[in-house]
Amino acid sequence: MRYFTNILPKEEARLNHIFIDAFKKVYLGSYDLPINLDTTVLESAFRKTYLPEIKRKIPAKTGDTSADFDIKRIGPYSFRFTHNNPLLIKYLEGGTKEHIIKAKDGGFLMFKKGKRKSPYKHIPGNIAFEKHGYIFAKMVRHPGFAGRHFLKEVLNDDKIEKLFHEEILNQIYKNLPRS
Repeated sequence: MRYFTNILPKEEARLNHIFIDAFKKVYLGSYDLPINLDTTVLESAFRKTYLPEIKRKIPAKTGDTSADFDIKRIGPYSFRFTHNNPLLIKYLEGGTKEHIIKAKDGGFLMFKKGKRKSPYKHIPGNIAFEKHGYIFAKMVRHPGFAGRHFLKEVLNDDKIEKLFHEEILNQIYKNLPRS
């Protein structure tokens, strides 16, 4: 699992703000409980509320992308998102600019031929041909991608934040000494 080191700074700042806000509510008495809050309570509550929603909203064609998504504690009060392919998540969240994609090691990119002619200019030095309804090319011009902003959407969702705080309370009450 690799960390998203400085790849998603705004989303990680929001993630840590959510945890710090929960700490403040417990320690400053908003929950009015005589309890010491361990970060494992917050981490567990996050895993039960935010994490399933993030995984559900990840725009991907397979479950592999969402299955690899997780959080990891990196300090006493800070967490970081983790994923086997952090750049994929960065691009899904924030999008990309127009760019050229090149085939690996002398191979060709292959895709089904569309019904209309490509609006893109020829790439100098490119080798491309059509065969059996497919296009083979050494390079293609990718139009870019606006991004899905699924992390931002989930981390700023008031309903999920409410569920997160309710889960913290449930775990605290569950661990209170019985008299």
